[in-house]
Amino acid sequence: MSRRRLLPAAALALFGALAAAFLFAVLHRPGGTSVRPGPHAVSVQARLSPQDPQFGDTVRASAEVLVDRKRVDPRSIRLRTGFAPYHLLSVRRSIRTSGGYSVVRLEQLLRCLNVLCVPSGARKTFRFEPLLVTYREGSARKTVATAWPVLRVHSRVAAADLSHPVLRVPPAAPPSSYRLSPTVTGYTLLAVAAVLALAGAVLALRAGLGLRATRLRRREPLLDRILGELAAAASNGDIRRRRQALEQLACELEHVDGALSTESRALAWAPGDPQADSISELTTRVRAVMAS
Repeated sequence: MSRRRLLPAAALALFGALAAAFLFAVLHRPGGTSVRPGPHAVSVQARLSPQDPQFGDTVRASAEVLVDRKRVDPRSIRLRTGFAPYHLLSVRRSIRTSGGYSVVRLEQLLRCLNVLCVPSGARKTFRFEPLLVTYREGSARKTVATAWPVLRVHSRVAAADLSHPVLRVPPAAPPSSYRLSPTVTGYTLLAVAAVLALAGAVLALRAGLGLRATRLRRREPLLDRILGELAAAASNGDIRRRRQALEQLACELEHVDGALSTESRALAWAPGDPQADSISELTTRVRAVMAS
C-alpha cells in the first residue's frame, strides 16, 4: 500500500479511537460512581474527602448507590446516617441514569469547630455512624449498611509550638485625637440643651396664660350680663332669680377661676337665702379677676 493511502487510513483510525475515548469519558465522567453492578439490586460506596483533614477543614461526605432499575425504583432509595460531632453545612442529592442502571448520589459538606473535634495530640480519629440505604424491591423493604472510612483529623499546633509557647500581644492602638475637646463639647451641648428647655418652658407658660386670657375675654360679655342680672335680683329681693344667676355665674367661672365657681355654686344652693352683701362681695371679686 502506498504512503498516500496509509495516511488517510491512519487518520481515520485515530479519529475512531478519539470518538471511542470521548464516548467512554461521557459514560464514565468524573464524579460518577466507581461501583460496578453485582448480584444485588443495589451497590453502595461511601467516601470522605479529604480523609486526613486538619482541624476546622471542610469535609465532603459522598455516597453513591448503583441501582438496578429492573428490580428497584430509584425514587424509593432512602439514605440515613449521622456525623456527630460534625455539623452538616449542606446536602445535595441527584439521580443519574445510564442504560438499565441509575446512580443515586448524596453529597454532604461537614465541618466541626467546637472543642469535641480538637485533637488532644497530633491527630484524632472519628468513626461515623454507618450509612443506611433503604429501598423497596418488589413488595419487600430492604436495608443495606455501609461503613464510612475512618476520618483522621490532624492538629494545627506543631510540636515546636508546644515546646516554645509564645504569647502574641497585638500592638497598642494609637491614642485617639479629636478636633474639639470631648469634655468641652459635652458641657457646651448640655448648656445649649438647658437653654432650649428653659425657652420651651417659658413658651408653654405664655401659651397657657394667653389661652386663659382668651377664654376670659370671650366670656366677659356673658359675665357682665350675669353680674347685672345678679345685681338686679339682689336689689328687688327675687330669691329664685338670685339662685339661677349664681348657678349661671358658677358655670361660666369653671374655666376661669375654679375657687370662685365653687363659691358661687355653694352660695346659690345654700339652705338659707343668698344675702345681698354676700352676693355683692362675690361680684366684686369676680370683676377684679376680669380686670386682671
